[in-house]
Amino acid sequence: MRQPKITVVAPRGQSRDGVERALERWPCGAPPIVGWTTPDDLAAAPQGARPDLGVLLILCGPVGREPVERVLELADRAGAPVLVLRGPNCTAPAHMPPSAIALPFGSDPALVCGVLAGLVAQAGATDEARAELAAMHSAQRSARNELDRLHEELQTASRVQAEFMPKSLPAMDGLDLSVLFRPCGYVSGDVYDVRALDERRVGVFLADAMGHGVPAALMTLALCRLLPTRESTPAGARLLEPAEAMARLNAALAEHATTTSNFATAVYALIDVPTRRVTVCGAGHPPPLRISASRRCAFETQGPVLGVFDDAEFDQVEFPLAPGDALVLHTDGLELAFPASDDALRRPTDNYLARLDALVREWSRGTAPLGELTSMLAGAIDEQAGSLRQGDDVTALVIAPRAAVASEAA
Repeated sequence: MRQPKITVVAPRGQSRDGVERALERWPCGAPPIVGWTTPDDLAAAPQGARPDLGVLLILCGPVGREPVERVLELADRAGAPVLVLRGPNCTAPAHMPPSAIALPFGSDPALVCGVLAGLVAQAGATDEARAELAAMHSAQRSARNELDRLHEELQTASRVQAEFMPKSLPAMDGLDLSVLFRPCGYVSGDVYDVRALDERRVGVFLADAMGHGVPAALMTLALCRLLPTRESTPAGARLLEPAEAMARLNAALAEHATTTSNFATAVYALIDVPTRRVTVCGAGHPPPLRISASRRCAFETQGPVLGVFDDAEFDQVEFPLAPGDALVLHTDGLELAFPASDDALRRPTDNYLARLDALVREWSRGTAPLGELTSMLAGAIDEQAGSLRQGDDVTALVIAPRAAVASEAA
């Protein structure tokens, strides 16, 4: 333990006998180190300085009040306890800091010694508290720097992921497409891709990687890169059917699977625009929904989660899209976006289905573009309690024959 220190502040020529007699009565341990200075010398310390003063003992004699007040300000800034011994002709300072005690100059040496011993003990506790506070501030700075670094890395990851997402949806005569994409954080475990594969067919891919954060986001990049849509044959390029494309994607993921981060659900739809025929294959994913003003139909397909079994089999279903229909492909985040009003845990419900039905009915009555439907869906999500703190990424791809808009307009 560091030996205590007392700094005596007294006018030049002040007798030291009284202080020395008081310190001879030091109650316990080694007596403190005593240093002497004058009010003018101590008050001349640079502005903002915090010297190691220990405990200040100010002998206040017939000197001007200003030097003593500057010493008290310095003691307050340094957090040093103060004992002021005021002589009969001493001008009282205008302000005494909370840590200062004043006694008459002729007080009993035993009393002076006891007060100084108490202030020394207080100074030791204050020093420990100040050291702990400094350590806390240092830890906070380190944590802040680490958070800033993580924030920068997540922003970079978000920009990289955005580069791999479609900048716009393809324009095809006879088909409208719109998307709602809402990550719950900097990066998303959801990914979608929409490609015009030839003059008449469009491929629509939607996947949801297991987990959240950067690992799930990296998985989404692999999903888009590994999805095969065509192959070269002696007769030329051949478009792969959704079930075949999904089986190949699954085999590629299973081959490189090392952790649960390699698992994902997905749905792949191949749309023949002129005939309005849709062929869909799913892999453990929420089924596609065909919604009209009067009915809703879910198209279930048999297929496991991607990346689990390398020899898994996938099937596909085919169905038409009629004018007035809206095909909705979505991730399970949509099921969490409309929780029961009395469920604090915000567990998934079927409430989103009724909301989608109502939105499609409202949209189909007018002539608004398909983007208006996804805007209404976004607004409906925003109306939900807790929507500012999403529990999962939300993605919904909506496809509709453009003739539906034309027929309504006519």
